Amino acid sequence: KMSVAAVLPVSRSSSVVLNLGDAPAVISLASLIGDAALSAKVNSLVERGDAPGCIHALLPAASTLLASSQYSNGQVSSAFAILASTAEESGVEGSALHDLLLEIANTAKSAGSASEKPEEKAQRSAARVKALAAVYHVAAAPVTRANILQILLETAHERNVDALVAPVLARVDSWVEAWALPTAEAQKLHRACVDVAEALYAGETGGPAAERAACTAVLERMEAYLKTFEAPGSNAAAGVEVARRACALFLAAPHTFASD
Repeated sequence: KMSVAAVLPVSRSSSVVLNLGDAPAVISLASLIGDAALSAKVNSLVERGDAPGCIHALLPAASTLLASSQYSNGQVSSAFAILASTAEESGVEGSALHDLLLEIANTAKSAGSASEKPEEKAQRSAARVKALAAVYHVAAAPVTRANILQILLETAHERNVDALVAPVLARVDSWVEAWALPTAEAQKLHRACVDVAEALYAGETGGPAAERAACTAVLERMEAYLKTFEAPGSNAAAGVEVARRACALFLAAPHTFASD
C-alpha cells in the first residue's frame, strides 16, 4: 500500500516539515507551489493508492522547485527524496521501480535547464546535485543506485560543480565491488568518475602537493575504468581514448620522474 505520509497535504501557512531521519516526512509539493488543482489531483491519487500516478503528477511541481530560486536547496532535495521514497514504498518492483526512480533522477538533472539563464544555472546547480544525492540515498537496488550515482556525477561535471561530488571518488571502488555490478554498468560509473577527477585536477590551485594528489586521483580513476575492460567479452577498443590520456598524463605529470 502507498505511504500517504509521503504526500500528506499541509496548509500553505504551515512550515514544510522535512526531517527524513527522525520522523515521517510531511509535504505537499502541490500546496508548496500554491496549485489547488494539483493538490486535488494528488489527494485523489493518494486515496486510490496510485503511487506512480502521484509521482508523475508531482514531478512538474518538483521541476518548479528546481527552477525557482525562492526555494532552498534543502526544500528541493527533500522534495525529491520524498518522491523517491514514495516510489520505493509503493509496491512497484523490478524494472518498473528502476525506471520510475531514474525518471525522478533525470528530472532533477535536466528539468527546466534549457531555459535557464547563466546566473540561474550557477545558482541552481547545487540544488540539482543535492536533489540527486537525496534520490541516490533512497534507492535500494544496486544497479539503480549505480545509475543514479552516474547521473549525479555527470550533472556535477556538466554544471562545473565537480567539487561537490569529489568525496565519491575515494569510495566508488568499494561501492562497485559491494554492488557486484555488471561490467557495462561499472564501466559507465567509472567513466563518469574519470571526467570528474580530470576536472578537479585541471582546476586545482592548492600548490604542488595538492596538484600531485589530484593528478594521482585522476590516474587511479583511469586505472579503475580501464581494468573493467579485462572482463571477458568487453570491447577493449572503447577504452583506448582514456588509455591514451592516462599515458599522456603520466608522462606529463611534473612529479612522475621526480627524484630525491
